[in-house]
Parts: sequence; C-alpha cells; structure tokens
Amino acid sequence: MQGSTDHAILYNILPGYLKMPSGSIDTLPKYLDKYTSKSTDPQSANWYQNYPKYAVSFLKAVWGDKATADNDFG
Repeated sequence: MQGSTDHAILYNILPGYLKMPSGSIDTLPKYLDKYTSKSTDPQSANWYQNYPKYAVSFLKAVWGDKATADNDFG
C-alpha cells in the first residue's frame, strides 16, 4: 500500500498524497482551499497545512520553467 501511494500508481491520487481534483474545482486556489488542512492549534503537527507547497512543488516538477504563479503553475 505504501508504495502505491508514494508512486501514484492508483488512479485516484497524485504523487505525494495529493488529491485528484474533481471537475467542479477549476482553479488552483479552489483546489488548495478544499484540500489544505486547517488547525486551530498552532502546536499541532498538521503537515497538510503545507498542502499548497506540496501541490506547487508537484506542478513545478511536471511543468518545469513553464509553471509560474501567473498561470497557476500549470
């Protein structure tokens, strides 16, 4: 199971445990807002608060220099 999620060989996830966007999510900000975990406890180990960093890093890996903030990294 671990390897299938790390290497994204399942149809419903992207690498790094990123969620597959649905048709109703048509912009990067909407995608990040939906899947970024929010915590009211500043001392919590909430790794998914960094979801935007993980998603942008993935998009830069896919699109290279073409991935910029001007085009939502895609």
